[in-house]
Amino acid sequence: MSASVGMTGTPARPSLPALPARLRGAGRVVLRSYPFTLAGSLALAAGGYFLVSGFMAENVYTILLGLAVPLLLALLAVLGRVQAIRFARAQVRWDSSQTLVARRSGLTESAIVERVKTLFFYRLHLLWKGRLQVSRSAFLSIYRETATVGGGRADIALDLPLSGLLHSVGSTAVRDVFGLTRSRFGESYLSTRPVLPESVEEKKRVTVSAAGGNEEQSRKTQTEEEKYFMREYIPGDRARDINWKASSRLQQLITRISPYTQEKSQVIRVEIRPFRKEGPESLDSVMHLNRLKSRVISFIRVLKQEHPEYSFDISCADARWRLSTESELELFARDLAGVFFRPDPGGVLPPAGGQLVIFTTPFDDRLPAELAGYGKAVLHVVSTSEPEPRRREAAEKEPLYESVFSAPRIDFPVAGSWALRRERAKSRVGASLPAGITGTVTEDPIAVTLFEEP
Repeated sequence: MSASVGMTGTPARPSLPALPARLRGAGRVVLRSYPFTLAGSLALAAGGYFLVSGFMAENVYTILLGLAVPLLLALLAVLGRVQAIRFARAQVRWDSSQTLVARRSGLTESAIVERVKTLFFYRLHLLWKGRLQVSRSAFLSIYRETATVGGGRADIALDLPLSGLLHSVGSTAVRDVFGLTRSRFGESYLSTRPVLPESVEEKKRVTVSAAGGNEEQSRKTQTEEEKYFMREYIPGDRARDINWKASSRLQQLITRISPYTQEKSQVIRVEIRPFRKEGPESLDSVMHLNRLKSRVISFIRVLKQEHPEYSFDISCADARWRLSTESELELFARDLAGVFFRPDPGGVLPPAGGQLVIFTTPFDDRLPAELAGYGKAVLHVVSTSEPEPRRREAAEKEPLYESVFSAPRIDFPVAGSWALRRERAKSRVGASLPAGITGTVTEDPIAVTLFEEP
C-alpha cells in the first residue's frame, strides 16, 4: 500500500525541522509564566518533602507544615498574577539615550514606569540582562535588577569594563518582598548599543603632520576667464571642489582644481589592522584589541584638539571613514566599537607619498611582509605589545595593566571561557622598521590580567 500524499505529492506529515523551534518557543512561554523564583522553587520542594515525610511518619504537624508551604506560595503567586494583569497596560519606557563608554563611571540604563501601586508585600521589579560582545566569540554577561514601590524613574547602574557591542534585554515583573514568586508583564525591551572605547593617555606621542602643510586662506577672485583643471579625487581634496556633474558621468570622483587656488590638503592617513589568525579568543587577544581601539581614539582626539583644521582619512579592512568634525569622530567611535579580529584578507594601500599611521597588535602576523607594499609613504607603526621581563618592574611602578575587572565588586560581569585562556603576545614588528622603509615604530606595552594588580 502506498503512503498517502498531499496535494504537492509529498507525504502528508508535519515538518520535522520545525518541531524543535516550536519546542523552544513553548519552553520560553513556560519559563516566562513560571511563577516561582529559585528560592520559591526550593521552598516548594521543601514543602513537598515535609508533606511526604509527614504521611510516612503519620505526623500531623509535619503534614500541616507540608500543606502550609505550597498554599502560601500559591496565594503569593495568585496575588502577584492579579497585579501583573492590572499592570499589563502600564506604559514602560526604557531610556537608552546615554552614550556608553568603557570604564566610565556613572553609566546607567533607565526605565520610566507609569505610576502603579502594588500591594503591601509586593514590589515592582525591573530586570536587565546584557551580553557585552568584546570580540567575535567573546562575551561578558551582566545581570542587574532594581525594585520600585510606585513606579516612576528607576536607574540601573552599569559597569562596562571593555568596549564592544552591548546586547540587552529589559523586562518588568511583580515580586513579593520575600523573593519567592514573580509575575512578569509587558513586552520585553531589546536593544543593541555600542560601548565606545575609552581614551587613554599617550605616554609615547606619535609625531605626524598633515599632508601638504597648513592651509593658506588667501585666494584670488574668480573671473569668467578663470580656467579649471580636472583630475581624479585624492584623499584630502575639499568636498566643494568635486565636480559632481563630471563625476556622475564618469562614475568616479573628479576634482576641479583652479590655478589660482592655493589651499592645500590637511589630511592624516590612518590604517587600522585588527587582523589575527582564525582560532578561539583568549584573554590576551581581547585585551590587546580593546587597547588598540582606545589608542586610535586617543590619537585622533588629541591631534584634532591641537589642530582643528586637520581631517583624517581612515581605513580598516574593507571600511573607510573621513573625519573632519567632532560629531564625525563620535560616529566613527561607534563604528570602531563593533570592529573585531578577523583574518587578514591581504593587500595593502596603493603606493603613495605622504605619511601613514598604522595601528596594529602583536597578532598581526602578515604586517612585516606587507610593509614593503606601502610605496614611498613615511610609516608610523603603533603596536600594542607585551612588556619585556626586564620592564615588568617598571610596569609595576607605572600602571600599564589592562584588566577585565578593575575593582572588587560583587556584581562582576560573568566572563566566558576565553578569560581563562592565555595566548603568547609577542610583537613581530620589532623596535624598528625593515631596511628601506622610512618611519618610526611606537610600542604600547600592556600587562594583561583578569583582575587589576594591587
